[in-house]
Amino acid sequence: EYLEDVIAYSDSIAGDSIRATMSIENPIWTSSDNYESVFEDFEGLVDCADFYVPAFLRLLYAPEGAYDKDLRATIKSTLLGWQFWPDIDASGGIGTMHIWTENHQINFHIAEYLVGALYPDDTFT
Repeated sequence: EYLEDVIAYSDSIAGDSIRATMSIENPIWTSSDNYESVFEDFEGLVDCADFYVPAFLRLLYAPEGAYDKDLRATIKSTLLGWQFWPDIDASGGIGTMHIWTENHQINFHIAEYLVGALYPDDTFT
């Protein structure tokens, strides 16, 4: 019941992430067009954007054909191009993302490991 309330009433990253994680059984992520703002937040290093990582990974590890193949490709390219370590980027900043708490560091390390395991021959940028 709590998760249903979060999903129904939250316009936060947490709510989006939960909705995306549940999307295989209850498909809401049907195409990357529907989630343009999610990818913008993620790529822009908006605070808590790393909380999308578990949802992205859930979708990437889903069976082929479970959802739109273009969405899978968008998620893959987004993750391969993401900053997996919270260091300073070329522009001199890290967006508004808070990075030095345990929960964020766990997300970074999980993402590095699982994306690397899924795409061992691809280059991360």
